[in-house]
Amino acid sequence: MIVYVDVLIVLNFIVNYLLLLLSARLCGRGVKLSRLRITLAALIGAAGSLIIFLPQMGAAANILFKLAFSSLLAAVSGGYKDGRGYIKRLFMLLATSFVFAGFMLFITLLSGGRSGFYYNGVCYFNVSGVGLLICCALVYGIVTAYQRLISRGALAVEELPVTIVNDGKELCCTGVVDSQNNLCDAFSGTPVVIGSYRLLSPILPDGFWQAAQTGQGCAGLRLIPCATVAGQDLLPAFRPEHMLLDLGEGPLMVQDVYIAVSKELDGVPGQQLLLNRALTGKRVQTKMREKAVHKC
Repeated sequence: MIVYVDVLIVLNFIVNYLLLLLSARLCGRGVKLSRLRITLAALIGAAGSLIIFLPQMGAAANILFKLAFSSLLAAVSGGYKDGRGYIKRLFMLLATSFVFAGFMLFITLLSGGRSGFYYNGVCYFNVSGVGLLICCALVYGIVTAYQRLISRGALAVEELPVTIVNDGKELCCTGVVDSQNNLCDAFSGTPVVIGSYRLLSPILPDGFWQAAQTGQGCAGLRLIPCATVAGQDLLPAFRPEHMLLDLGEGPLMVQDVYIAVSKELDGVPGQQLLLNRALTGKRVQTKMREKAVHKC
């Protein structure tokens, strides 16, 4: 079969661009999307398809090359400083690539193996550009629809910029809306946010942590019963002056909330501040109040 370099590069660029864009969208709001970086990564991916002209590689070398090259594309498309975001992008890129490869393999089998061949980890399909673009569009549409469906479910993960103000001190960080965090104060029913000691230490009330460890009294200290893997535990908590949640449509001020402090979250990437799902419900309540005011 004759392989045309221009067709190989152009079609691989288009496929890589769609796969990188789709994998970035599947990562959710917590991962920034830069079309310029995605375009650059797609160009690198298209150039990588030229290994089809090199001598045949062994299976182990092929797998290592694919993993290393996918890691490069994930780093170029979204950076690598945020380790958690980088791993998420790499995983989504590999997953979408597998789905697309499955579609193309299905088409190849339907044609009796006459539509393309596989060499050095690169598939060259002897199909028209229009046909290949239709396959890309189908994969993109199906996975995008799936992503929109799961984003409405309870397992969707949302990361929000958060500002915590306490005793005149301010802390800006990123909080994760944890669908499993339904912790509330047993007496007042106030929702509880759980944060790591390392993150919250700059804004803790004076003498708070020492009092929590020694059992001494401290103004503003409250113990929140919490179920952990080891069993029941009591987390020291305080009520901040207020929290600001950036919901993308303007900040939402939350005052009726406790913040529990846990050293178990220290060093856990992406889990430094676990927001209570009930807090985002206040967004809907606030909108409803605003509509009622406008109607009056």
